[in-house]
Amino acid sequence: MILPSELKHVTAHAYPDGGALRGAVKVSSLTPHQIAYLLYALKNLDKHNKRLKGSNPALIARRYAFQRVRELVSAKSGTWLAIDFEGWERDHTVITEMGYSVLKWDEQRNEKRENGHWIIKEGEKYRNGTYVPDFRYVSSPHQSSLCELQMRNTHLAL
Repeated sequence: MILPSELKHVTAHAYPDGGALRGAVKVSSLTPHQIAYLLYALKNLDKHNKRLKGSNPALIARRYAFQRVRELVSAKSGTWLAIDFEGWERDHTVITEMGYSVLKWDEQRNEKRENGHWIIKEGEKYRNGTYVPDFRYVSSPHQSSLCELQMRNTHLAL
């Protein structure tokens, strides 16, 4: 469970174009070396953005979302949760296992991780291996637990 107190407010700054952003960089309180580096990065960003013009809008949206996530993780900001469900290769409505990974940082910016893996009791008799590899019982850094799919109110202890 991710509590609201664990989330930080992120403010987005939008600039109409690269020129406005360059102007904001030049009037900021950065050193000349930092300004030169940012202007170089902006030049590369402009180059990549020009290459994307006329591309599929969904691809462009994904690129911007990925760029935003990369910035937030680099800044050690937020709480990140990844969930993976595995289904039986012959009937995708049969869930055989699921896993999760949580990444966050404490006040001193030390990384905190939590991982978990559950093998679903109702899907335990279904095995993959014909079309996709079956890694269900391969050793992992976290221990697997057997659980029923009807489990309720499961909570991640962060």
